[in-house]
Amino acid sequence: MLLLLPVSIWRVRRHRLLDGWIAIAWAAPMLFVFLAVHFGKPGYLVPLVPLFCLYLVRGVGEFGAAGTALLSAVAIANVVQFMWFAPISAAVTRENKRYADKTIAEKLTADLSPVAFASLASLGLEDARVTTVTARVSERCPQGGVIMVGAGGPLDWRRAMFYLPLHTVMLFDKPAGPLMAARQRAVRVMTMSETVASACAPLWIDNAPPEVPGAAVIADDRLPGLWVLEGDVRIPFAGEALLTVAR
Repeated sequence: MLLLLPVSIWRVRRHRLLDGWIAIAWAAPMLFVFLAVHFGKPGYLVPLVPLFCLYLVRGVGEFGAAGTALLSAVAIANVVQFMWFAPISAAVTRENKRYADKTIAEKLTADLSPVAFASLASLGLEDARVTTVTARVSERCPQGGVIMVGAGGPLDWRRAMFYLPLHTVMLFDKPAGPLMAARQRAVRVMTMSETVASACAPLWIDNAPPEVPGAAVIADDRLPGLWVLEGDVRIPFAGEALLTVAR
């Protein structure tokens, strides 16, 4: 559909099928925020999609029945891709192999893997993973405790703080900077030393175990990427600041 967009915009502008002021009023405020103030992620451009669709429908519609058939074919292909494609496994895409060393078939598979990722099957796998992690955390600490989330692992910080609202969930992706902490889905930034209470042994979610002097780091026996911190938990952050977990 993106390939059709330039042609559609050209035809719309040429035949004055859509008032240009509509596009300016729609897009200008958002583009100002994205480009002049803050642009966090490509997904922030989603509010512009309806405007693109207006141009697409009006422009392709000028081709008559052929344009309608083309748009219908694209829509059907999107439905098929979402409903029946499954994520391509790392073993097939050879993620551990350098791209330059891959065969043409392996390169093609790796390049097409994002298309297969946006599918119903992919959403099901992600939901199952989140359910597995949150259920295990709740078993370990049903009353609410301290959950520390690193840069990797089976659950990222955003989903951890959303699905585990009774816990204090902290983001440890940048140990040298301030900490992002959330409880009851309310987020705050920690910049100074602080003692946080926990009803159970603090948990660490990451692919690699943390280095915490004075604390024993024990791998969970059922969930890879989940670690239990026993003993004195004192973790430095943001220079001289210190996070202390009290039980």
